[in-house]
Amino acid sequence: MSLKEILSKVKIDGINPYKSLEEEIKSEIKLWISTGAISLDKAIVGNDPNREGGIPHGRVVEIYGMESSGKSSLLDSIIKNFQIEHGGYVLLCDSENAHEEDRMMDVGIDPDQIVLIEKKEGGKANNKDVTLEEFFVYSEAAIKEIRKEEETPVLVALDSLAMISTESQEEAFGEDRNLKMNENTDKAKVMSSRFGKFTKLMTNNNATLIVVNQLREKPGVKFGDPKYTPGGNALRFYSSIRIALAKHGYILPKEDIYEYDHEDPVGLDIEFKVIKNKIAPPFRTGTFPLMFDDRGIFSNLCLWNMFINKKMWEKHPDFEKSGSWFSWKNERIGQGSGQALKFLCENPDVLEDMKETFFGKKEEEE
Repeated sequence: MSLKEILSKVKIDGINPYKSLEEEIKSEIKLWISTGAISLDKAIVGNDPNREGGIPHGRVVEIYGMESSGKSSLLDSIIKNFQIEHGGYVLLCDSENAHEEDRMMDVGIDPDQIVLIEKKEGGKANNKDVTLEEFFVYSEAAIKEIRKEEETPVLVALDSLAMISTESQEEAFGEDRNLKMNENTDKAKVMSSRFGKFTKLMTNNNATLIVVNQLREKPGVKFGDPKYTPGGNALRFYSSIRIALAKHGYILPKEDIYEYDHEDPVGLDIEFKVIKNKIAPPFRTGTFPLMFDDRGIFSNLCLWNMFINKKMWEKHPDFEKSGSWFSWKNERIGQGSGQALKFLCENPDVLEDMKETFFGKKEEEE
């Protein structure tokens, strides 16, 4: 007799609280949200060929790093793919004012499917920004209202936790806060008291939460890592995915598919590390290209870099490299990495064929 059958007659307050593992489906991931960078998508799912890759819908995700590490740009890319792939609704609280409207529309974000969480009074923006407590209240009200109308998936984004204030901090605005409170401790108390309830609300209402955070440095630390993320430990504990970003280098004009009349950098090479991962092995690392123009995360360049870094020509006979020439199925696609990438961008069907061959099915073990 199974354990479920043994406990099937037990009633506590008229309810049988025991379920078999097969009946428990809350942890099932029904949707995957692409980040726009296949290297990061595959790192999150552990290169599992049976999973699409990307951010797992219905979970809490933290993205953090130092300044100019691509945090807000990665969030914009996730929002764009969430709208395109799933037609989802987006609630964005931009406490940093890091998201420029024209830039968001240029990268492909649908303005009709996204709203900003702001505090307004009499039709004009209030001098006071949205507090952390209000962010939870406003987001909860919006999710419940959406659920009354339809089952469209929802993405809630906070950019960033480090910059948003609490009610106590707003009351102390203009005064010496260091004499009144420890700001990080005050924010940690709010997160600890409200984050658990909000996370459960999201799970039960087909919603995902992405929190952008910053890395700060404690002054005077001589031993150990002085860097930390503000907001306490609640976000660390509740997050299913924690992604650390860092600027790895610059992308020069000669590495792009376009011709430029200057030699200044045209993008950044962003290094990522999946610090925490509850759906696959953690600590996977990689890079993705972030362009300064409206392309944002250059998906095609990211895919091509994976082909090169993994030396796919040694693993698949259809992909050949002879000297500086690259070929696919006996057809030359370009001399040098730049020309090959340009050919693939102009022939997306060939690029998609390569992608499906390399990542669409499990590679055979040698």
